[in-house]
Amino acid sequence: MRKEETYLVVTLWLLLLSNALACQVSDVVAVSGFLSSVGVNQILVVWLVDMLLTILITGLQSLIVDRFNRVNLMGWMSCGYVLMLVVLRVLFSLQAPGWLNYSLLYLLAEQQLLFFPLLFWILANDLFDMAQTRRLFPLIATGSFVGQILGLGLVAIAPTLLSRLQLEPEELLSLNALVYLAAFLLIQTRLKGIKFRQIAQKQESAIAALTEAWSFVREVSSFRYLTIAIWQSMFV
Repeated sequence: MRKEETYLVVTLWLLLLSNALACQVSDVVAVSGFLSSVGVNQILVVWLVDMLLTILITGLQSLIVDRFNRVNLMGWMSCGYVLMLVVLRVLFSLQAPGWLNYSLLYLLAEQQLLFFPLLFWILANDLFDMAQTRRLFPLIATGSFVGQILGLGLVAIAPTLLSRLQLEPEELLSLNALVYLAAFLLIQTRLKGIKFRQIAQKQESAIAALTEAWSFVREVSSFRYLTIAIWQSMFV
């Protein structure tokens, strides 16, 4: 890695680490909480909703990404995650139904896992040329692995640590909100005004984008079989 590339690579590495850490924490808390407070059968409904959201976001992402500055979009997305996590923390404080809280948290975690990396790598691809991507992308990608490891480690020690501090497990949501707030500040201070390559994008209608996403689900066997299995399980 060259000296002039260090600043940008470290920034992107930290952003990827932040999202991976927060995703890991949210996912573990959501799944364990849902299974313990609601049950196994009901999670199939959540999976179905998640699949539909995935189709929708996959279909619309090209329309959204191509119409806005990608640095600004990443900042808005990070800020949006902060707000959603704060709302979830309030719902837990108000003792809203467990199925609602953990379902929303699970859906949020899945969208964090899907949409943030998607936009991140589109942005990164616009910041570097082909030769740089071959050298730097493997290094930047390690941020995700480090974030996952840190997230799992945090979840592992959280019960003991929270018990000693006399805090509820839901405080992990507050931590995640702080992580995304830090990511937002990082974007605002280190990526604002940065120059990136302009790439011509083919314009696509919303219907065409959704049709393409649905075709992807139909053509990929694993997605197709998962869809059939979820629908069958709901009516058994």
